[in-house]
Amino acid sequence: MMSHSESLYSLKNINFFSEIHFSKMTADHLAAEKERLCALQLEMRDQINHSVSMDHPARYVGGADLTVEDDLYVGCFVVVDCENDLKPIYEKCTEMKVDIPYISGLLCFREGPVIFRLLEEFQKDLPDIKLDALLVDGSGEWHQRRFGLACYVGLKTGIPTIGVSKTFLYVGSEHSGKGVQNDAQSACPEVGDIMKISHTFDDGYEIACGVMRTTKSSPFKPIFVSTGHMIDFDSAVNIVRGLCHFREPEPLRLADRVSREYVRNKKNPPKKK
Repeated sequence: MMSHSESLYSLKNINFFSEIHFSKMTADHLAAEKERLCALQLEMRDQINHSVSMDHPARYVGGADLTVEDDLYVGCFVVVDCENDLKPIYEKCTEMKVDIPYISGLLCFREGPVIFRLLEEFQKDLPDIKLDALLVDGSGEWHQRRFGLACYVGLKTGIPTIGVSKTFLYVGSEHSGKGVQNDAQSACPEVGDIMKISHTFDDGYEIACGVMRTTKSSPFKPIFVSTGHMIDFDSAVNIVRGLCHFREPEPLRLADRVSREYVRNKKNPPKKK
């Protein structure tokens, strides 16, 4: 298997829309395509590795955040230096028109291509910087088919990938969003505390999600961490914990801020002095 230090160079071989065939599709064909993509997720999840322990401190960690404006995605990618107080060393936005409709559980096929383009541009701009980990705003294995956006991006790139979400994704009857929030508020009194929850599928496979307190603010608003690919649960939560100066880990917080500013300036261009 290609190491993550080499894997960015495989991006040039990715057909951004190789799995997607929604364009000009009839309603009958749409249902068949949704079924095909669900089956593809089940096939690809067998290639995911959630057992890789990171044996060195992360130096460069990237974060990708996407903002939707009509049928246009504005994606922003930020890389921080963990050895220099999380200072950002790279920020860039890109635009991509996306014709793929929003379908619950299949967001990876809608947003993945935008992230691949961001990574491709990062590789061209800073070819000597290799990412130790990549955060995406979304789920990893904590997903109804165990294959969220972080899994898809990680599998396609080989980069250790972590899903971080501000909202709880319901995957089974053991956990409700309200119940998890209440339990975590009691279990996580201090910043950096984490409550690990799990869900077992009918085939006996167990997935995990880390509910993490990142601020002392009230009301309690945790984040939800799950592994994507090429990283284990403990390594993932340790990386995320070390990236939080505010509620969100710094690469995602900055990417969100930059992408929103980009959209605002696009709508209302700043006046030239």
